[in-house]
Amino acid sequence: MSRIKTALKLCLLILVISIVLNVSVYGVAVGQASTTTLYPAVLEIPVGASLYLQVRSTSEVAPQDLQWTSSQEKVATVSQEGYVTALSLGETLIEAVHRKLDDKAVCRVVVTESDKMLLYEIDESLNSPMILLSRILVRTERQDSRGAGS
Repeated sequence: MSRIKTALKLCLLILVISIVLNVSVYGVAVGQASTTTLYPAVLEIPVGASLYLQVRSTSEVAPQDLQWTSSQEKVATVSQEGYVTALSLGETLIEAVHRKLDDKAVCRVVVTESDKMLLYEIDESLNSPMILLSRILVRTERQDSRGAGS
């Protein structure tokens, strides 16, 4: 139990330092208003499947204000309406750039052989304080459960 308390204190300290130093969390600097994001932030999609990405913004966004691109068009394409089509196995970044606000949002797309489509709200590959907190707690709980049975 003391390990969990120590891990929580450490994560709280990391979060406070991030806020004070204006460090990036989820790709957006803490303290700055994120105006545009995409849902999902991460998309696992089977080859051949398609899905519209949802734009979430604190300001009004007209479809014609966005420029959509895919970093790997052989893996997945995106239409100017945000319609993603998975073409082959791999990973790509879909980016929506707001032309007037100089703001952008990104969705990481992983094309798989699976027949399931998975949507994630947050990209856990980013090392944010909250993701670090969840990783530390899981690791600590596993260590505690191994030690309890010995």
